[in-house]
Amino acid sequence: MSIGQPAHGSEMQTAVRDNPIKEHATARNSLDLLLVTWNFPPKTGGMENLIHDLYHHLKCVLRIEVIAPKGADAEHPSQVHRPRYPGFAFFVLFSTVRGMKLIRSRSPHVVLGGSLVVTPLLALFKVCFGIRAIGYAHGLDVLYSGRFYQAILRFCIRALDGIICNSDKTRDMLLAHFSATRTKPVQVISPGVDSSRFAEILHRRHPRKYLLSVGRLTERKGLVPFIERCFAQIAREFPEVDLLIAGDEPKDAVFHKTGYAVKISACVEKLALGDRVRLLGWVSDKTLVSLYQHCEALVFPLTAVPDDIEGFGIVAIEAAAAGRPTIAFDEGGVGNAVIQGLTGLLVNPGDYAAFCRRIEEVLNGKRPFPLIRQAAREKFDWQSRISAYSEFLLPR
Repeated sequence: MSIGQPAHGSEMQTAVRDNPIKEHATARNSLDLLLVTWNFPPKTGGMENLIHDLYHHLKCVLRIEVIAPKGADAEHPSQVHRPRYPGFAFFVLFSTVRGMKLIRSRSPHVVLGGSLVVTPLLALFKVCFGIRAIGYAHGLDVLYSGRFYQAILRFCIRALDGIICNSDKTRDMLLAHFSATRTKPVQVISPGVDSSRFAEILHRRHPRKYLLSVGRLTERKGLVPFIERCFAQIAREFPEVDLLIAGDEPKDAVFHKTGYAVKISACVEKLALGDRVRLLGWVSDKTLVSLYQHCEALVFPLTAVPDDIEGFGIVAIEAAAAGRPTIAFDEGGVGNAVIQGLTGLLVNPGDYAAFCRRIEEVLNGKRPFPLIRQAAREKFDWQSRISAYSEFLLPR
């Protein structure tokens, strides 16, 4: 999950030139796809950057417009429609009115929800206009246990024509939670990464060696038990290695709670690791790329939390694109984001002794990853992912 807004490279001109869907789309005034999403920059987080990246690359092969929360759009103001006021209620009201207007005037072939949170809107558009409706399931929006939310989702999800899941774990949870999805097309399409974003080696931001954690500061990230049960030992054995934590609390998220940063700080103070652990907060994309490029490894010590889950783990594929391995507990959907032995190392959940050993092996040079960038390009680069999305959204 990147912490700043994504920086992108080429616009995939070859894909645009050779893709017949794009040629067909430019010959008419209608839209191929209307994307309705609560998760979109300037909101920050893995889901937000995933949906932004998906939009950025889909618009190279499809005619697409977006309904998103309040924010500024210097990059693409005419294609992104936003309400005047912040907040989820204003977003829902605006999406309803603007969505109906766009469907009437632009006749999109399909409407895609950026997460299951907007499934009621998709169901409304489906009932009113008969439009093809596809949902995107991320993990947490499947698992969240609010009774009213689950009841509404259980009812509205029946209207969808298909669902994209970001990982095998998300798909399994979806099928288990909502029986209506078992008769619908459900396809796992992993998120992508823009490899060109990491091509230029940037200036080192931290003078010492360091392990890196990237992501929203939530309990499921497992940083407090990791610091207590693993990094404290690493700090003793490797006095030259620090821990940098890039990310902020999910203040504008629908489901997450705040307060975890305080717990991390208290843990660091208790263990007298204040000079070895740094909470960086939100960082720009350029800073994040540099942090990835110069770290010894990305650590992803996920822990099981009721009603919360890591649906995929975009930070792992970002680290791989930067040439750095990920050491992670095999929780949630992270198994789809780490290629064992090629882009990182998966450890049995909760086995902190094994987690420490894997870190030690990397720091001692006993676990090289010579093909990591190649593996990331072949498996996760957006140019290899985007055709799977377009084909599922607009089957021929």
